[in-house]
Amino acid sequence: MSKNKYNTLEELSDLLNFKGYFPEEILHKMALLVFSKVDFVNSQLVSSENVNSNIYYIEFNPFYDLLSHFSGIEMDQKVANLLSVVFKFYKRNKNVLFFNSVLRSMASYTAFNENLHELLIKNREAVSKTGQGIEAEINHPAMGIALAVICALIPFIVTKCS
Repeated sequence: MSKNKYNTLEELSDLLNFKGYFPEEILHKMALLVFSKVDFVNSQLVSSENVNSNIYYIEFNPFYDLLSHFSGIEMDQKVANLLSVVFKFYKRNKNVLFFNSVLRSMASYTAFNENLHELLIKNREAVSKTGQGIEAEINHPAMGIALAVICALIPFIVTKCS
């Protein structure tokens, strides 16, 4: 759990598919580690305006798949707190890819509370629609023409200024 790597989280989540065979003591220790991981993420986001590279793994589905193995009232509260913090960052600037990815990936968490699960799904759908709108603006033919004209004029401007 100390490694914050995508593959490590994915492998751990896959391993937990067999948690029924694990001793209760091991599961309890793993739950504490997973809870502390979510607390760490929340504290990093709350205490800093910048995204810390130590928490980049929260933008990927395996992190939330891992959390799902420990879903319950306490984990739902931690995920809801994380959602609240992430959403504040997202509202400030909807074009930040990191927070878009986090909101999409959070839908991978299978919440104990059905309302939270539905909210995570709705957020993913809303962010996906917003992302499609941004992509549509970028891929608009007029935007392509404007970019081509700018790229064509840059060499002339540079030679004139020299």
